[in-house]
Amino acid sequence: MRKNLVIEILDRYEKATQELIYYKQRVERHEQQIRTVNRENQQLKANMHFLEAQLEQLKNTENETN
Repeated sequence: MRKNLVIEILDRYEKATQELIYYKQRVERHEQQIRTVNRENQQLKANMHFLEAQLEQLKNTENETN
């Protein structure tokens, strides 16, 4: 009886540990995906600002020639 109880407790502990590892890895994957998307977002914002500056420069050049 006591042996079965110890085995049951150890089995539950092992399952809980495996679930913890699984969810920790899952959270880490999601965090990595979020970091990747944030980098892409920052790059897109930088590209947008660069293109806006180029457009403004073209408008200024056009106004100077007129």
